[in-house]
Amino acid sequence: MEQETLFSDTGKSRRFPTPSGKLEFFTPAIEEKFTELGLSSLPEFYGERENLVDMPYVEFVEGDDAVGVINPFHRVKALTSRAKIRQPGEFSPGAKLRAQGFDLELVTGRPPAPHFHSWTHYAWQAQEMWPDLYVQIHPKAAASRNISDGEKVRIETGHGKIEAVAWVTPGIRETNVFVPIGWGERQPFHPWHSVNFLTDRTQRDPLSDQTNTKSLLCRVSKV
Repeated sequence: MEQETLFSDTGKSRRFPTPSGKLEFFTPAIEEKFTELGLSSLPEFYGERENLVDMPYVEFVEGDDAVGVINPFHRVKALTSRAKIRQPGEFSPGAKLRAQGFDLELVTGRPPAPHFHSWTHYAWQAQEMWPDLYVQIHPKAAASRNISDGEKVRIETGHGKIEAVAWVTPGIRETNVFVPIGWGERQPFHPWHSVNFLTDRTQRDPLSDQTNTKSLLCRVSKV
């Protein structure tokens, strides 16, 4: 099978939306943009602030009450905060939370097919299929906490707490739990507090401004 040309110097066949028309990994212009946010265009590894294993993490230098800087990577004017990569240590956020018993990693995302955001909760078919907010938890993690399938449990992070129905399943890592988005405490049918009560708006990616929804330390207990 013939491969399409990814790059060519001839006429309008350039495929990459860069000033040079080539893949650009480092240029003074790119470095200037990253420097504006307190980072570098050269590879610098960092993970999320809250993990079971400590690693470098990114932290905003300024709070949301500060004016911030214009994000040079957005096509429209958007303000963001400068960031700095911190090295892990004895007093890193993850270490402090683990010392308080937050020994599971929370992952959140889209629920099964019947629900999309919150509006599908008004359809009786979707209500019957998935009426309640749930938390997926591994059988070993559930057993060590005396949690049975279908029981109501409390999920806590360093930022808030909610309740959900335990879904004990081997289809998830022993160190993780999963809580879907889409439920809300103001819904007229099967109201539950949203997983948003567990997240932290200060843990955002400095480039995209997306909130961390894939690695938050939590603890789960029977209600």
